[in-house]
Amino acid sequence: MIIKHSATLFSLMFLVSSNSLALELRLTNNTVADNDPAFSPNGNTVVFESNRSGHFEIFTVPATGGAATQITFDSYWNFSPNWHPIDNKIVFSSTRNGYTHLYTIPSNGGVETQLTSGNYDDLNPDYSPNGTKVCFVSNRFSSGWDVCTMPANGGTITRITTQNEAETPDWSHDGNWIAFFSQFPDVMSVWKVPSNGGPETRICYGGPFPTWSPNSTMLAFTDYGGTPIGDHIFTVLAGGGLKTQRTCHPIDLQPNWSPDGQKIVYAQTLSDPQQTDIFVMNLSESPVEPSSLGCLKAIYH
Repeated sequence: MIIKHSATLFSLMFLVSSNSLALELRLTNNTVADNDPAFSPNGNTVVFESNRSGHFEIFTVPATGGAATQITFDSYWNFSPNWHPIDNKIVFSSTRNGYTHLYTIPSNGGVETQLTSGNYDDLNPDYSPNGTKVCFVSNRFSSGWDVCTMPANGGTITRITTQNEAETPDWSHDGNWIAFFSQFPDVMSVWKVPSNGGPETRICYGGPFPTWSPNSTMLAFTDYGGTPIGDHIFTVLAGGGLKTQRTCHPIDLQPNWSPDGQKIVYAQTLSDPQQTDIFVMNLSESPVEPSSLGCLKAIYH
């Protein structure tokens, strides 16, 4: 099971051009772990998790750079944040009293609201595009992990997948699909399922961390075996086909598209585990030739 954070995962966050490898603007400068970034609905702010306070809390930072703002303040393990598409609030996972459940908090901080409970774990939430539902993975229906949905303010939980190996779900912006990563039956793959349930379709081999483009025609995700060998960000059409490599740093994880579809924010693990930062690409600047970064832009089946 891939939980979208780790006490030992030290990472950078970047924004890169969705059309090519490109220059990156540094947003943060830390010696801690900044993970799992996501854009605000207007694209002006990035929310992420960080252990800069000594344990994982939720922070925001302007997408053009600036001071990071801490949103949660407690001794729990808070991670995997995502923005509500309409309301000014953030949903996230938090491990408390031995179990992980879903919570919301206003995007500028404030009172937290618990959405799920019980002797189960609920992880990696993402809102539907109209903000009325949340998808996430849970082990409450089986010994494994399945994609589930529920009303955005809590309520009846509906099981969507039956593989028992689903991870890191993401709701398409047209509302019709939920993408997820799975190793079912024994191969790492990106899958999609109708958001109301139905046949589960493999899109491509690879993963994890699939995320839909704003027009719901493409997905970005992390894959292995890029050039050079490492974990890199790839894109693929929603109907499957060739995968295009977008990054070539040693380890690139957890992509998330900007609302205008022109940028991808992601986490990068450094060779120096004490160095973690957030970067953003400026689309007005000239793209960087892949060869100058020590790799070739690649297309894979």
